[in-house]
Amino acid sequence: MISRRNKHTGAQSRFGRGAAASLALANVRTRWTSFVGAFMAVCLGVGLITMTLLVWGSSGAQVPPRVEGTDMFAVPQQASNESGTAADSRPWSVEESNQLAQQLSEVDGVEQPVQDRAFFAQATRDGAPIAAGDEALSAGHGWSSAALAPYPLVTGAAPRSDDQVVLDSSLGFSVGQQVSILFTEGPRPMQVSGTVDTSTAGDAESSAERGVFVTDEVAARQAPGVTAIGLQLTPDASASVVKDAAAAVVGDRGKIVSGEERSILEPAYLARERFLAVQLVTAMALLGCFVSIFVVSSTFAFNVAERRREMGLLRNVGGLPSQVRGMVLGEALITGVAGGVVGAAIGVAAAPLMAIVLQRIDVAPRGYEIEFSVAPMFGAIVAGVVVAVAGAWAASNRSAKIPPMEALRSAAAPASGMSRGRWIGGLAAVSVGVVVIVVAGAASADTRIYSAMAATMALTVAATLLAPVVIGPIVRVVTWPVRRVRGAGAMLVRAELINSTSRTAALAAPVIATVAFAVLISGYVATSATAYPLEAAEPLKGQSIVWPVDKPGLTDEEVAQASRAGVVRAALPTRVFVEPDGKPQTVLDGVGWLDEGDQGPENAVVSTLLADKFGWTQGQTIDVGFRDGESEQLTIVAVRDIDASMAGFNLSRDTVRKHDPGSLAEAVFVPQADAPTSLGPGATVYDAFDYAAADYERDSWLMRQFSLVLIILAVGYTAIAVANTAAMSAQGRRGQFAALKLVGGTSRQIVKGVAAESAITVGVGVILGLLVSLPALAAIASGFSASVGRAVSAQVNPTVVATSITACLVLSIGAGTLTAARSLRRSTELAV
Repeated sequence: MISRRNKHTGAQSRFGRGAAASLALANVRTRWTSFVGAFMAVCLGVGLITMTLLVWGSSGAQVPPRVEGTDMFAVPQQASNESGTAADSRPWSVEESNQLAQQLSEVDGVEQPVQDRAFFAQATRDGAPIAAGDEALSAGHGWSSAALAPYPLVTGAAPRSDDQVVLDSSLGFSVGQQVSILFTEGPRPMQVSGTVDTSTAGDAESSAERGVFVTDEVAARQAPGVTAIGLQLTPDASASVVKDAAAAVVGDRGKIVSGEERSILEPAYLARERFLAVQLVTAMALLGCFVSIFVVSSTFAFNVAERRREMGLLRNVGGLPSQVRGMVLGEALITGVAGGVVGAAIGVAAAPLMAIVLQRIDVAPRGYEIEFSVAPMFGAIVAGVVVAVAGAWAASNRSAKIPPMEALRSAAAPASGMSRGRWIGGLAAVSVGVVVIVVAGAASADTRIYSAMAATMALTVAATLLAPVVIGPIVRVVTWPVRRVRGAGAMLVRAELINSTSRTAALAAPVIATVAFAVLISGYVATSATAYPLEAAEPLKGQSIVWPVDKPGLTDEEVAQASRAGVVRAALPTRVFVEPDGKPQTVLDGVGWLDEGDQGPENAVVSTLLADKFGWTQGQTIDVGFRDGESEQLTIVAVRDIDASMAGFNLSRDTVRKHDPGSLAEAVFVPQADAPTSLGPGATVYDAFDYAAADYERDSWLMRQFSLVLIILAVGYTAIAVANTAAMSAQGRRGQFAALKLVGGTSRQIVKGVAAESAITVGVGVILGLLVSLPALAAIASGFSASVGRAVSAQVNPTVVATSITACLVLSIGAGTLTAARSLRRSTELAV
């Protein structure tokens, strides 16, 4: 008798070396329709990863356009933030910067050092601020800073007195015209002495910053501290020689930056925009990778299930399990490479469009451009191949384990049982999902959605793996009303769904994912829109809030108008620099407001967290640096836990105003009974809830845009799988359709049966999708309830959910019936 080893050796010889690869290539070429879904999933996944990597690579700080014409800058040493990351540069004082500029002017090759200052300045028209957002925080400059771009005069002349100003030509003012410019202290009437063009290629909409240029003397009063000195070189100077000489002059007071290093001069508000952009593309990448693997694995699993007879024949003619597995993985490899190459091209083409989208939703600066390189494309293609092979791995193992004779005997009847691996995988996914749901309920507001998405992903996998267990009971309940319907159609539909639970589960899998993510993402946005205003309004009951309109903060004049009846709180934000014992220089967020019992220009109140971190104690005196480059000794009069009325580092409002002339109050809180009845066009008055809603509106709008992008991504992916699996199922049942036609069934009856099966399958997927997503959404609501201190119910966006379900229904029925109708037009010889 031939041993199993020898039998397999002989079989391998008969099957042929390299046959697995040849079969894989032939299958992809001749049965390409079976791989369309996997190809498109990989293609879109690689496109998304390519686009994400390109956006990531371009999301770092960029050189501001207004300094691109200057080769190098002297900048102060950077301080670290609380987490140890390099952050703000500690400004030089007026005396230090003047001395340093004089010393740098004596360096051979330096034609002119320019002390650059940036401060709040905003033009108005008819008394109302010209909307500029956070750009206005650093729009003001001394006239000498215009040479850093350079921005040449378009009309008029440079400002020569305190009441003259040069404006961006895009603002529409002409030379000699009177204009009111908002500074920290309030509006100041000025005369336009000239105009400059700060736009790119003459496009006013691409202006990186609508500059307001005043005399250098006015600029020094608005922003005493200097964070950059531009070095303009003579035509014959060697940049490297000048840089070395300038660095020697600066010494340990700072450093010399050139080239891309000049990105350190980018305004701080742009960092938040980049952070939001990275958050969005990161969420897109995570969701895209998961759905890509999900779609590819479900497509290959369904493909293998529909090819049981083929697998059995291959085993009977001598194919080894490893060769059958190699054939399936080869198909995945070919699909992954092809989809990866096409997807990388799509990602490259889509990256500039994504940059435009990010700018349109205000999470990227104007003029933001994508930097292209080969590495992201190559990495994305490799990731696509890995995703395709990983998605097909489980299917290849399953195909390799099919015994030859069992495959032939079971080829006529689809498998419906649950394997041991499927049970283990499903229960493990349920366990992971439950654990992550508990974590999501206790997570912080910033990470709650990511925890909920992870839980939904785990439960989606669990629902897909365990679907055959629950499909039978669900179908029996759903089809119970039609059991007594006359005719065989309803009976056949019911029998097909119940007896082919594996096929039904494969068809329902993409619907589960579609509904789950549509419910979760849209529900998170709706629930947040209810919870956040409640949380913010609770500690503000009984107060009215004066809020800025079309500008980043309130001027001192507006604060004074609002506080005539008695201010509850009008804090001034600032940045302070400290050097705790044994620790590097650290920059902290400071707030200029102290309670009545803590008042004093030399007093400070710090949080327990900061006190523990830096070893501070009550009564201790510490050195504090400010935005004007000066330092003072402040005494810590209290150490308290942070609440809604304080920040980490609190000091006197007068102290902040003394050292940070450009600081603007974010809001003014007054007793509701004493709320001002009239304010200028630059401010408005809200009650507690309206203020909370207005304060959240910006974040809410961004979240709606984010959710829209993520939902389109998730639904788009799974729509491919819905249509593909429905078409593959109908195509794989050609013989069954032909047999039904031979025994008297009409094409219309068969197509109607396929439509009914598709509709019921979508219904099963909807039920399981809701069961998957609602627990995660409930955990989110529970987390909000704990932070708000009152019950917050989970919200669902019915429009988004209904649209997603309708899309699945239309795609499933459309793909299934069209494929069935096409199959029925073929000869009934398929029944033989």
